Amino acid sequence: MTSNSSWLEPKVLVPSGVAVVAVALLILVLVFGGNSGDSAGSASSVSSTSSPVVDSVTDPVSGASGPVEPGAVPASVPSGPYTTPTMPVQVDAPPVDGAVDGEAITVHGSPEPGSKLYGVEARLCRGDVAVVDDGMFTPTLGGVCIAKPLSEISDSKVAVVGTEPFEGLDITFRVGVGSTTFKTQYDGPSTITCGPSSPCQIVLKLQYPKGFGFKGIPVTYR
Repeated sequence: MTSNSSWLEPKVLVPSGVAVVAVALLILVLVFGGNSGDSAGSASSVSSTSSPVVDSVTDPVSGASGPVEPGAVPASVPSGPYTTPTMPVQVDAPPVDGAVDGEAITVHGSPEPGSKLYGVEARLCRGDVAVVDDGMFTPTLGGVCIAKPLSEISDSKVAVVGTEPFEGLDITFRVGVGSTTFKTQYDGPSTITCGPSSPCQIVLKLQYPKGFGFKGIPVTYR
């Protein structure tokens, strides 16, 4: 009887060993399979909650901050004076034909109903370039607007800040005749010439609620 029991033991143990291995494999599949699913879910969650960083502007009336929304730039940008198409501001400017050094040009900006005009900046820039953003408007970045006056009786930049109820602004800019060369941060020196054979433009940057836009006014000289 003892020998028979010893002979039967392997047949009882072998099936039990296979079952243990099978269970162990099943546990491994469940563990690693579950981890893989959790990782994919986490990546999806991160992606869905990410958002782009936007600049903000503070409303001078309410003090509230909101995203800056510059006017949309068209896919095909013109090669000369440009007007932001979505500005809620109208600009009244006289034609500047046959200007002389130091001639004062007055421009009036008025917001459309329901909007406001917080301020206006004006610069003298090359006449053959569309100024469509802050980079181009800044002399040392874009290299297309002058960094200093062309003469002692002219301007390079003029700024006017509005007051309540922010309904309209006048800005006067004295155009210059001459040439200037200055350094830019990325593209080396830039030279701008304004005169009878080199038309220029007065570029306005107009600030309104949660946005800003640009208006180019052609200037020819005699």
